[in-house]
Amino acid sequence: MSVPLAARDGAVAAEFSLMDRMQGRVEADRERIEAGIDQLGNPSRIAAAAEVGKFLDAVRAA
Repeated sequence: MSVPLAARDGAVAAEFSLMDRMQGRVEADRERIEAGIDQLGNPSRIAAAAEVGKFLDAVRAA
């Protein structure tokens, strides 16, 4: 992680935003949001994801 611009005061919100952009986190979040919006029009994908989630919960509990 890069050193905040204002090292004495810690990183402010704008600096965190800049660091996130530099590390590609904003693009990943945008893709995740777009995928969620795409699923709104396709409930079967949401249902399939819910079933996988239940399976993963059962595997983790075992």
